[in-house]
Amino acid sequence: LGSAMPTLLLDSDIPVVVASFGVAEDPRLGVIDHDDPAAMEEVVAHLYGLGHRRLAFVSHHLREQSGERRRLGFEKALAKRGLVAVGLGEGATAVAAHNDMLAISTIDRLERQGLRVPDDISVVGFDDIPLAAHRRMNLTTVHSDAVEMGSRAVALVLEASRGSRHVAHREILGARLVVRGTTGRAPN
Repeated sequence: LGSAMPTLLLDSDIPVVVASFGVAEDPRLGVIDHDDPAAMEEVVAHLYGLGHRRLAFVSHHLREQSGERRRLGFEKALAKRGLVAVGLGEGATAVAAHNDMLAISTIDRLERQGLRVPDDISVVGFDDIPLAAHRRMNLTTVHSDAVEMGSRAVALVLEASRGSRHVAHREILGARLVVRGTTGRAPN
């Protein structure tokens, strides 16, 4: 975020594609991204369908566009249902995390506090890293295909290079919820 590198490359007539970058200010830039708001809508719909009404969003304190887009998408999905996000320590019965590693560390923290996932609190991650599917983690998460993103980015750069032009293309890839063992019915 905030890097001058894409502009430096573009100004040198080098085609550039960025992945998970968010808003592209420069129309010459290629962007491959996920539909974070739609993914968070799917997360909230899943949790809401399980009876959860006190949902929290946890993220790192880093300035990351994807984290902010996910948080805003989460809040919009809650508002659509007449809900407002609560803090993790404010009686949340479900947590959506900015990414899988944060979800896993949140589960660890919750379990050290004596809470059981998913019996007491549900947790959802984002990215579907290999560890998420591990038997011990069994993390419900949003699957985002980094390999597909990379393949599309390479294809777009090669195509633009062959045509001696900039990429000037924005592509939004879908992301789907993979339901595993860290989400369950809201506690009574």
